[in-house]
Amino acid sequence: MRKTLLTAALGLGVSLGVAVNAQATGHHGHYYPAPPVTVYPCPPSKVIKVEPHKKAEPKPSAPVEPGREAEQRPEGQPQQPETVPFPPVDPTAGLTAGGAAGMGMIGRADQNARFNLFDVQSAIPRTRVWFAYQSVQDYKTGLTPTLNFLSPSAVSSSLESQGLNPANVFNRADQDLYRFGVEYAINPRLSIAAQAQYYDMGGVDGLDSDWSNPQVMVKYALRMCPGSVVSATLGIQLQTDRNVGGIHDDTTAYYPGLLAYQEVGKNAFIQSGVQFRLPWGGNQVYTVDYGLSFGYWLYRHPSLEYGCGWGGYAASCHKPLILGIIPMVELYGKHVLGDATITDPFGFNAGTLPFADVFGNFTAPVTFEEPRNVYDLTVGTQVILGHGLAATGAISFPLTGSNVRDVEYILAVQLGF
Repeated sequence: MRKTLLTAALGLGVSLGVAVNAQATGHHGHYYPAPPVTVYPCPPSKVIKVEPHKKAEPKPSAPVEPGREAEQRPEGQPQQPETVPFPPVDPTAGLTAGGAAGMGMIGRADQNARFNLFDVQSAIPRTRVWFAYQSVQDYKTGLTPTLNFLSPSAVSSSLESQGLNPANVFNRADQDLYRFGVEYAINPRLSIAAQAQYYDMGGVDGLDSDWSNPQVMVKYALRMCPGSVVSATLGIQLQTDRNVGGIHDDTTAYYPGLLAYQEVGKNAFIQSGVQFRLPWGGNQVYTVDYGLSFGYWLYRHPSLEYGCGWGGYAASCHKPLILGIIPMVELYGKHVLGDATITDPFGFNAGTLPFADVFGNFTAPVTFEEPRNVYDLTVGTQVILGHGLAATGAISFPLTGSNVRDVEYILAVQLGF
């Protein structure tokens, strides 16, 4: 099953790119475009008003009587046909197609099954639901033996007494992430979102599969202009119960941040974001994360720009299956602020262990050390489909020796309303 999903992730962009040539002239039922995005007033210098061509009106001083238009033309000059208006340029079309109809940034997996501001998120508030599958190869648990007062044999005995395999606790392991999310746009500027995630450690003896801490997020567009959006976000990842060996954080954490979307020319756009992780309580790790994403419309159906009433689609409004193909390249960075160590992590309760230091304080058998400076690259393709659907296939890998995992395969699908 895993091999099939990995093959699908790598071949999604190629196979859909070939399919578009066959689908571009076909008809596959009615298409229901995504709802328009309201663009709030911007400074006059930022707004370009485009008017359709209009037929010239006669001067008020020289009215033309009905039936005598020919007498007003110079002799020998034929009557000019009426000018057919060009389609008006919709300044929100790029926002709808590039930001709201698309899936936003692709993202990547993080330490301890955390959510990031960049995972399937866009700066534009939108009503939608999504699902993502991420196959993480050689995930780094960050766990090391606590040897300051415990011998290696004592550490092993302690873990084995809890039914855990010491070798698997400290080594890397494959991990599968299953993410589910929903976002609801209260108005064009404001939305709320919620995400849940199940992480599967593949039955590795010593590491528990479990639900990670869920996240709730509020998004508000501070700036919304043609081709440019900046939004402030506040996410909260709520602490939940966890079994011993479940590798997600045992605290509630707050995630303030910013998301931005900017069109560059007709076919390119940039997305970016930054977030801070602020855990509640001590003995936790503070981080700052940021991302920069570049996208390019390799193919874009005219209906994404002009809607359903222009070109040869005005009569039936039928659309091909594939409406857009967007290759994307994304760079992500994460840095630990302050101490990167957590004692007594992941439910290894020191108070239940039969080991104590020279002062009589109980000591857990493991310590968590988070990678301090991590850089990742994500490369993928987003495909815009009819009926509000969008799909993504991508691969992500580290650029530095300090990393959370070796390589990651991503498949995601979104349904917008």
